[in-house]
Amino acid sequence: MIPPTLACAPCPTAVLDATHAAAIRDSVVEFANTIARGLSEEGPVARLRYFEANPAFFMASHGKDVFPTNACADTFVRRLAERSRRSISSGWHFA
Repeated sequence: MIPPTLACAPCPTAVLDATHAAAIRDSVVEFANTIARGLSEEGPVARLRYFEANPAFFMASHGKDVFPTNACADTFVRRLAERSRRSISSGWHFA
């Protein structure tokens, strides 16, 4: 099993040119827009496609284990979807 990564930091000697920085930003914006579109069209179940479906999956909030497994997260999101709106209006704002 691969140990979880706790943090990462850029190499202090790495230089990111403007073209590469723009490509990274565009990629992040497109990914965020894809998530927002999925949530808007499908509701909460759209986020399940972004949860890792393997035994290493967990989700924590403020240092507390919220979903210890993918199955727990899947069950919660599907139950939430049954009781909530079919769609969610969402978007991202990048500076």
